[in-house]
Amino acid sequence: MRLLISLALIIFLSACASTANYYTSTLNSWRGSNANALVKTWGTPNTKIVNPNGTMVFVYKTKSYAAGRTQGSPAIGVNVSSAGRPVIVNPTENKALSRNLTITCLAVFQIDKNGRISSTEVRGKGCYGDQYFAQKLSHKR
Repeated sequence: MRLLISLALIIFLSACASTANYYTSTLNSWRGSNANALVKTWGTPNTKIVNPNGTMVFVYKTKSYAAGRTQGSPAIGVNVSSAGRPVIVNPTENKALSRNLTITCLAVFQIDKNGRISSTEVRGKGCYGDQYFAQKLSHKR
Protein backbone atom coordinates (compact mmCIF):
# COMPACT_ATOMS: atom_id res chain seq x y z
CA MET A 1 0.00 0.00 0.00
CA ARG A 2 2.86 2.38 0.84
CA LEU A 3 4.43 1.66 -2.51
CA LEU A 4 1.18 2.49 -4.31
CA ILE A 5 0.78 5.78 -2.44
CA SER A 6 4.44 6.69 -3.01
CA LEU A 7 4.15 5.92 -6.71
CA ALA A 8 0.98 8.01 -7.05
CA LEU A 9 2.66 10.90 -5.24
CA ILE A 10 5.72 10.75 -7.51
CA ILE A 11 3.55 10.75 -10.64
CA PHE A 12 1.49 13.67 -9.32
CA LEU A 13 4.54 15.78 -8.44
CA SER A 14 6.34 15.03 -11.71
CA ALA A 15 3.27 16.19 -13.65
CA CYS A 16 3.39 19.49 -11.75
CA ALA A 17 7.10 19.95 -12.45
CA SER A 18 6.65 19.72 -16.22
CA THR A 19 4.10 22.54 -16.45
CA ALA A 20 4.93 24.62 -19.53
CA ASN A 21 5.04 28.40 -19.39
CA TYR A 22 3.37 30.11 -22.37
CA TYR A 23 3.66 33.73 -21.17
CA THR A 24 6.50 34.94 -23.42
CA SER A 25 5.43 32.93 -26.47
CA THR A 26 1.90 34.34 -26.15
CA LEU A 27 3.25 37.89 -26.22
CA ASN A 28 5.61 37.09 -29.09
CA SER A 29 2.71 35.75 -31.19
CA TRP A 30 1.57 39.38 -31.60
CA ARG A 31 4.73 40.64 -33.34
CA GLY A 32 3.87 42.09 -36.73
CA SER A 33 0.14 42.17 -35.94
CA ASN A 34 -2.19 45.15 -35.85
CA ALA A 35 -2.55 46.98 -32.53
CA ASN A 36 -6.34 47.16 -32.96
CA ALA A 37 -6.49 43.35 -33.04
CA LEU A 38 -4.46 43.29 -29.83
CA VAL A 39 -6.92 45.61 -28.08
CA LYS A 40 -9.82 43.53 -29.34
CA THR A 41 -8.32 40.41 -27.71
CA TRP A 42 -6.57 41.83 -24.62
CA GLY A 43 -8.88 44.78 -23.95
CA THR A 44 -7.87 48.36 -23.22
CA PRO A 45 -4.26 48.58 -22.02
CA ASN A 46 -3.61 49.64 -18.43
CA THR A 47 -1.19 52.24 -19.77
CA LYS A 48 -0.95 53.72 -23.26
CA ILE A 49 2.02 55.93 -24.12
CA VAL A 50 2.03 57.95 -27.33
CA ASN A 51 5.53 59.10 -28.28
CA PRO A 52 6.21 62.34 -30.20
CA ASN A 53 7.51 60.32 -33.19
CA GLY A 54 4.12 58.57 -33.60
CA THR A 55 5.05 55.25 -32.04
CA MET A 56 3.12 53.90 -29.06
CA VAL A 57 3.60 51.59 -26.11
CA PHE A 58 0.75 49.52 -24.69
CA VAL A 59 1.27 48.07 -21.21
CA TYR A 60 -0.97 45.40 -19.74
CA LYS A 61 -0.65 44.46 -16.08
CA THR A 62 -1.25 40.78 -15.40
CA LYS A 63 -1.02 38.81 -12.19
CA SER A 64 0.13 35.29 -11.49
CA TYR A 65 -0.46 33.48 -8.24
CA ALA A 66 1.84 30.95 -6.66
CA ALA A 67 2.17 29.33 -3.28
CA GLY A 68 5.65 29.95 -2.02
CA ARG A 69 7.30 29.66 -5.43
CA THR A 70 6.79 30.70 -9.02
CA GLN A 71 5.78 28.66 -12.08
CA GLY A 72 2.22 28.20 -10.89
CA SER A 73 2.78 24.86 -9.18
CA PRO A 74 -0.12 23.83 -6.97
CA ALA A 75 0.41 24.16 -3.24
CA ILE A 76 0.35 20.78 -1.56
CA GLY A 77 1.82 19.40 1.58
CA VAL A 78 2.76 15.90 2.60
CA ASN A 79 2.50 14.88 6.23
CA VAL A 80 2.89 11.53 7.93
CA SER A 81 -0.09 10.06 9.73
CA SER A 82 0.16 8.49 13.18
CA ALA A 83 0.27 5.13 11.40
CA GLY A 84 3.36 6.25 9.45
CA ARG A 85 1.56 6.66 6.12
CA PRO A 86 2.01 9.70 3.85
CA VAL A 87 -0.99 12.03 3.76
CA ILE A 88 -1.47 14.75 1.15
CA VAL A 89 -2.65 17.96 2.80
CA ASN A 90 -4.90 20.39 0.95
CA PRO A 91 -3.58 23.98 1.21
CA THR A 92 -6.93 25.20 2.56
CA GLU A 93 -6.50 22.79 5.46
CA ASN A 94 -3.02 24.03 6.32
CA LYS A 95 -2.64 27.79 6.73
CA ALA A 96 1.15 27.54 6.59
CA LEU A 97 0.91 26.27 3.00
CA SER A 98 -1.75 28.70 1.81
CA ARG A 99 0.39 31.84 1.87
CA ASN A 100 0.02 32.87 -1.75
CA LEU A 101 2.35 35.23 -3.53
CA THR A 102 1.00 37.62 -6.12
CA ILE A 103 3.42 38.18 -8.96
CA THR A 104 2.70 41.27 -11.02
CA CYS A 105 3.87 41.12 -14.61
CA LEU A 106 3.83 43.72 -17.32
CA ALA A 107 3.18 42.74 -20.92
CA VAL A 108 4.72 45.54 -23.00
CA PHE A 109 3.89 45.96 -26.69
CA GLN A 110 5.84 48.46 -28.84
CA ILE A 111 3.73 49.75 -31.73
CA ASP A 112 5.21 51.42 -34.82
CA LYS A 113 3.84 54.41 -36.75
CA ASN A 114 1.77 52.11 -38.96
CA GLY A 115 -0.07 50.56 -36.00
CA ARG A 116 1.88 47.28 -36.13
CA ILE A 117 3.40 45.61 -33.08
CA SER A 118 7.15 45.80 -33.59
CA SER A 119 8.32 44.17 -30.35
CA THR A 120 7.09 42.66 -27.11
CA GLU A 121 8.63 42.47 -23.68
CA VAL A 122 7.85 40.75 -20.40
CA ARG A 123 8.68 42.74 -17.28
CA GLY A 124 8.49 40.94 -13.99
CA LYS A 125 9.97 37.89 -12.36
CA GLY A 126 8.13 34.56 -12.42
CA CYS A 127 5.51 35.62 -14.98
CA TYR A 128 3.45 32.56 -15.84
CA GLY A 129 0.88 31.77 -18.50
CA ASP A 130 -0.65 28.33 -18.79
CA GLN A 131 -2.16 26.69 -21.86
CA TYR A 132 -5.50 28.42 -21.26
CA PHE A 133 -3.70 31.79 -21.13
CA ALA A 134 -2.09 31.03 -24.49
CA GLN A 135 -5.36 29.88 -26.10
CA LYS A 136 -7.23 32.93 -24.88
CA LEU A 137 -4.64 35.65 -25.55
CA SER A 138 -2.40 34.45 -28.42
CA HIS A 139 -2.82 36.04 -31.83
CA LYS A 140 -4.77 33.77 -34.16
CA ARG A 141 -3.32 34.14 -37.65
